[in-house]
This record gives sequence, structure tokens and C-alpha cells, in this order.
Amino acid sequence: MELSILASQAAEIALSVIDKAADGALKKAGSDVLDFLKNRFQDKLSIEEAEPEMIEATIVSEAEQDLDFQRDLEKLVSNYQKTQSTAHVS
Repeated sequence: MELSILASQAAEIALSVIDKAADGALKKAGSDVLDFLKNRFQDKLSIEEAEPEMIEATIVSEAEQDLDFQRDLEKLVSNYQKTQSTAHVS
């Protein structure tokens, strides 16, 4: 996945969970993304207080330095997207 798209989607997912815009399985998948980012950036960035652009920039910077981080985040974002598409079909 293109890094800028990944960062944008991950930030959007994290912020939607903070805003409590998701329910059920979608909330769980979103919480996984949020928790992953909070744990990774605990000393660098407060996800709850940061602007989306700052979250995205931090994700891009981290992913450029750590491919494992990028792969793990891609898996979590893909899981969220699959859960989201299933929730809309149901």
C-alpha cells in the first residue's frame, strides 16, 4: 500500500475510534489500529491531541525507517477495511 495512503487511513481510523464513530467488530478493529499507534508513539506523539496531518507525518516517518512497523500497520488497516466492508454488507 502506498505509504501516504496508509498513513491517511490509519490516522482516520484512529481518530474515528477516539470520536467513538464505530461499533462492534469495527470498533475492535479500529481500536487495534489506535492501540498500535499509541504504543508505538507513546514518547513521540499524543494521538488524541494531534492533528490528523501530524499523525500522518509521524506514521510516514516511522514507516520509512521501519518496514516491520509499516507491514504491521498495513495488516491492521487491511483488517479494519475488511471488517468495514463486511459490516456494510450485513
